Amino acid sequence: MSSRTKKQHVVPRFYLSKFCDPDGLVWTYSGGDKPRGDKPEATAVETNFYSPIGAGGERFDGAEELLAEIESNAAPLWDELCAGRVMIGEEREHIALFLAAQYLRSPSTVRAGAEMMASFAHHTAQFIAAKRDAHDQSVDNYEEETGKSISPEEREKMRKF
Repeated sequence: MSSRTKKQHVVPRFYLSKFCDPDGLVWTYSGGDKPRGDKPEATAVETNFYSPIGAGGERFDGAEELLAEIESNAAPLWDELCAGRVMIGEEREHIALFLAAQYLRSPSTVRAGAEMMASFAHHTAQFIAAKRDAHDQSVDNYEEETGKSISPEEREKMRKF
């Protein structure tokens, strides 16, 4: 039985809890909808947001585990920080890393990173396809790694595609 976290917050629960009303609800507004109050556990959460599926078909939870560690280091310091305590040393590093992670973990930043990687892959594929030797070497490497054989006709279809 797996103990992995599937419901992953794009805004940490401990941080959301700082914005609760007296009933323990966080109020959110989305694209013209009416304001919605919900518990921090059910706010800013997506299933497997930071856990992509790897080549073997299993989820890779490294990013979620790293974010959990960053949050667990910062959470006990947060109230003191808000009260005006100046952090130094390792505590300051924990807060700085937490703040940086908040920017990097946002859906818009994750989406921008994915778009950048897709663009990079597209341009790399175009470059390889434009040079027959590079394309042939790439297909040769694929055949060697997988043990599959690709006919000359299929190679040319791939290159033109």
